[in-house]
Amino acid sequence: MLTIVRPIWGFGDFVACPRFDLRLGATRISAILGCALMPIIAWPNPMMARAACPLSCLYVNNSRGNCSDSTSRTFSAYQYQAGYDLFAGTAFNHLDAPSPTNVGLATNDDFTVGGIPDGTPLSIDALFPVSGRLWAGGNSAFASARLTAGSNSDVLFASTSSSANVRQTLRVTIACVAGQPFLINVQLATSADLFTHPGVFVQSWLDGFLVFDGLPPGGFITSCQGYHFEAPVAVQNETWGAVKIRYR
Repeated sequence: MLTIVRPIWGFGDFVACPRFDLRLGATRISAILGCALMPIIAWPNPMMARAACPLSCLYVNNSRGNCSDSTSRTFSAYQYQAGYDLFAGTAFNHLDAPSPTNVGLATNDDFTVGGIPDGTPLSIDALFPVSGRLWAGGNSAFASARLTAGSNSDVLFASTSSSANVRQTLRVTIACVAGQPFLINVQLATSADLFTHPGVFVQSWLDGFLVFDGLPPGGFITSCQGYHFEAPVAVQNETWGAVKIRYR
């Protein structure tokens, strides 16, 4: 005898699928039914409007990772707050921990140069200015940041048992071609360790943002997640004669 015990709702990537607990004699079976019969358009999802972007992840205490292709996310817990906004090109990792803890944030996005003819070879720089602070109170505080594009990386590392300020601009040179995407990876890691003074909070904070240098005039950079950066427009000095003509 086949008996439906109760309906439960499970969720797939883009469509809700009804799942039922079934009982076949003394055996209980969970099954997902009806997905093939349900029109996907009945569950509109904004993710369908764009191609999938690279995943960005949060790692806590060497965990497997909480990953998503969302444009922005914020993670909050008792010992940390971390997040990113890829549309704005920003990321942060703030650790305040009374016991050994490590938090890692890794963002990924695809970037493309536009505004100049496709196929034009370019050499540009990606910059990620990082600022932060460490406070350990006799314990140990660590912080690191990495900017990677292709095979090129730049790294920041800081540690202290007392206190320290962090300020450094990471820079990598990118050989790219206009109209063809390239991947940029940003990592921010914070850690509290060696608790010789138990109960004393260790603070390790990092903040940063992404900009570019070396774009040709008229060039701009966009990303899969909606980031936009334009080449600065040079200011030209006018002669005194030109100013007089303009205001006659």
